[in-house]
Amino acid sequence: MGKASSAKRVAKLAQKGKGRQVRFQGGTLFPAVVLIVGVLGALLIFYSRSTRPDTNSPPTTNDHWHVALGFYGCDAWLPDLQGALEEPGTAAYQNYLGTGVHSHSDGVIHWHPFTSRATGTNAKLGVFLDNYDITLTKD
Repeated sequence: MGKASSAKRVAKLAQKGKGRQVRFQGGTLFPAVVLIVGVLGALLIFYSRSTRPDTNSPPTTNDHWHVALGFYGCDAWLPDLQGALEEPGTAAYQNYLGTGVHSHSDGVIHWHPFTSRATGTNAKLGVFLDNYDITLTKD
């Protein structure tokens, strides 16, 4: 019963349509919107890639960079470096004045160099660590 009755139903539906074609009746608004969004998206991608700043150039005295930094000691994260070097009267203040590289006890290095000691090829992690009197070892 299942196969024969299904065939009869299909035959009835085909007879009912009498060869009419199903046509797209939605208009052209939706395809036009999709096309415009696609073109605008491609143009925005092209624009953002062409105006991207050069990240391969070392910092200059006109730059202000932020770099996340965390220390992991064997099995746990160590606390962030404490102490703002910008406070006059502290021993580390002279190191800060010579480089302009410091942290605000937030796990972020603020790199806005004042002198050539922290620009160009001298812009290395060691400059920041020297300001905090930190020595890294293999141990």
